[in-house]
Amino acid sequence: MVENQCVATILIVDDNVDSCRNLADILSAYGYDVDIATSGTDALNLVRRRDYLIALLDLKMPEMDGITLSEEIHRECPAIIAMIVTAFLSEEAEERAKNAHIDQVIAKPVDVPRLLSCVREAASQRVKHSSPTSVS
Repeated sequence: MVENQCVATILIVDDNVDSCRNLADILSAYGYDVDIATSGTDALNLVRRRDYLIALLDLKMPEMDGITLSEEIHRECPAIIAMIVTAFLSEEAEERAKNAHIDQVIAKPVDVPRLLSCVREAASQRVKHSSPTSVS
């Protein structure tokens, strides 16, 4: 089932460990290199040690919500592409996410084809932006 030509590193952050594992299993099956964290603090520690392409963040977590976490992650590594994955989709949440430079808001239960499409698109955009340009 591996489809990923260049391995993208993905950080999944959700206080529900089963949600983390489910998403990790799906993305790993498609060839992505996935780490999980169950709190904002754990996520920030991982971001400081490893370069991630994408962070999939739960919106509602006890210690720090996903939008706040995204802002903290971007202070550490501005290039990370952040996506919110939430069961609490609302216009307010989408507006907050938009203002915080969240690339996508994905509803739970997760539509796997949409998730994979968002991840593929993010990975391909990163490859385009990081490809060397020729200078004549």
